[in-house]
Amino acid sequence: MNTSPAPRERTARFGRPFTATTSLGPKTILLFAYTTLALEHNDSIILLVRNGLYGSALALARPVIEIMWHAGWANAFASDEEIGEILNGRFRFPPVRDVVKALDEKYDTGTFFQELHRTSWGHLNSYTHSGKNQLLARFTDADFESSYPEEMKIRAVSSSLTASGMTAVLTLKAHGRIEDAAKIEQILIANPQPPTT
Repeated sequence: MNTSPAPRERTARFGRPFTATTSLGPKTILLFAYTTLALEHNDSIILLVRNGLYGSALALARPVIEIMWHAGWANAFASDEEIGEILNGRFRFPPVRDVVKALDEKYDTGTFFQELHRTSWGHLNSYTHSGKNQLLARFTDADFESSYPEEMKIRAVSSSLTASGMTAVLTLKAHGRIEDAAKIEQILIANPQPPTT
């Protein structure tokens, strides 16, 4: 499976717009931390897939999606006090169903986040928490060897790239960096996710 460009190269493409920070308040720190963590997880997913470590790559897909949701929610709804609590590990986000509904309403995305949750959350949890999907993919009919479907490997890379890119776009737009956000949006449009079956 070709996952070009190389992880560091992709991060560099997304990371370039972050060189001119507009402010360093707590929200900026939080959003940039979310973005760089999502990009690092994306790089890790690509490296794991390239090395045939598909189970670990799929286990990281959920955290990248969750980062996107948390960044979007924090940007739109968190007070300064809540931002501080998030940064200090003392905040509990609302239930994910409430988060995705609020994101769709706030960002005017129809039901995009709700559908992503509805169609993928169970599978993502299964891969992250050693559930049925992860366990059954550990062997084939004939032997104990990985049997992850090619579509799942592609989707892990593609969805993590999209989620990390969307997190970067959100962060840049939150800081008035519309032109830089548009550059990343163009990268995402040029690299669409594969169709679902």
